[in-house]
Amino acid sequence: MKYNDIVAPSEQEKANVFAEFFQSEIYAAPNNTLPFHDQVSKQVNIIKHRMRTTSDIKWKKITPEEVKWHIKQLRNSATGPDNIHNRCLKNYTSQLIDHLTLLFNSIIDVGYIPSMWKKANIILLLKPNKDKHQPSTYRPISLLSCLGKLLERTIKQLLLLELNSRNILPQHQAGFRPKKSTIRHTAAIFFDIKAAFGSVWHEGLIYKFNDLRLPTYIIKYLISFLESRTATVELDNTLSRLFTLSSGTPQGSPLSPLLYIIYTSDSMNGIPPHTEHGLFADDTALWTSSHQLTNLNDRLQQSINEFEKWCKTWKLKLQPIKTELVHFSIHPRKKYKNPVQVKVENITIQPAISTRYL
Repeated sequence: MKYNDIVAPSEQEKANVFAEFFQSEIYAAPNNTLPFHDQVSKQVNIIKHRMRTTSDIKWKKITPEEVKWHIKQLRNSATGPDNIHNRCLKNYTSQLIDHLTLLFNSIIDVGYIPSMWKKANIILLLKPNKDKHQPSTYRPISLLSCLGKLLERTIKQLLLLELNSRNILPQHQAGFRPKKSTIRHTAAIFFDIKAAFGSVWHEGLIYKFNDLRLPTYIIKYLISFLESRTATVELDNTLSRLFTLSSGTPQGSPLSPLLYIIYTSDSMNGIPPHTEHGLFADDTALWTSSHQLTNLNDRLQQSINEFEKWCKTWKLKLQPIKTELVHFSIHPRKKYKNPVQVKVENITIQPAISTRYL
């Protein structure tokens, strides 16, 4: 195993190399590079202080019936660091349900999540046909506390009710719109965001929750949920050193996909009206149509530029090397003198014949 010119022969050293890689490359806190970033940091400090001094928050308490319902939906997934299995929870008694209901409501009231519920054991899967000696070629799988994830399921349900009642979630169409068959050319670009879930800026997410005027108890919970998260890498029954996750939504958490959707919900606000867009989890696509290739290029490039600005503002990194461009035409085999060609992060993206989306 090699990383940053460090050779790791033993299992313990290998596990620590993975820990160093994930901490520095995936879950490192992104630097402030714009005046807006400093403004957000200052505002979030004010929000955190307000939350610490706010008590007796009014909210609809979790009921035993809700806890019982969420337990019934659980799968027999692997345990986290606390070694409490979902099978144990499924063999519940009415006394256990009452205790869990009291515990969950108390955690939300206080706004403090147990540290063990914020710790992940990371196991590794080698990506197909990749070099096993490079830490970047492994897919991390985070094993979290089953009890913690049970609470996150209930919070997710409460958050969804709030979001849906106020129509906050974006209603972006996933496919191409109908009645476009008479248009001669369509170009679509499919973006890749580096470590999308792992790159979410914590302060930015808290800022957005506050800006959306979400309930105080949810913001208070979110702050504790994101703070002081830790992980260890497990390799052949050997654990790495404990390290801090300073960015990102926790992999494996029922809440994480929804948090990412909220974080990116305004990502298309600056896109011109002539361009359509589709969002599915961390997959983002833009497409536009025109009778003229030059107009097609200009339209798509303008939209790409706006999306790049948004990514820079919210500290997400596009990966041009994994971004794909496809030109759809009524003459797909024709070679055009000036083919569709755009730039992402100043790198030219050549059109591909096809791509895989979602």
